[in-house]
Amino acid sequence: MNKVQTLLSMLVAAVCVFAFSAPANGHSAFKKQLSAKYPNKKISCNACHVDKQPKTTRNNLGKLFTKTMGNEKLTSDWKELKGAEKKEYEKTVMVPAFDKAYEKVQAMTMKELIEAGLFPGIDAKEEE
Repeated sequence: MNKVQTLLSMLVAAVCVFAFSAPANGHSAFKKQLSAKYPNKKISCNACHVDKQPKTTRNNLGKLFTKTMGNEKLTSDWKELKGAEKKEYEKTVMVPAFDKAYEKVQAMTMKELIEAGLFPGIDAKEEE
């Protein structure tokens, strides 16, 4: 392959990646807050969400935050907004809700964390 063909192939591949990839269907307000609290750590969405699953599928930490926030409609309400309203909602509703939940989770005892189902391998017994 000559340089022109190689360049053309790379260009076609790049266009395909952008044309066929789906945009993220979520927001990053919570990730930004967690990153601000731990600036020396790399925070990914998988801190609360299960990799390669719909964003509604949360891991134990995500479930704990959702339960602690007490408002499972935050994201659905956020998705209904547009532009500046969306940014304002993040700032005035979502971030304070996350901060309040963060403080509650941070203050939890080991017993409370186990009861909340945070640890893998510690689950409620199934009813017989």
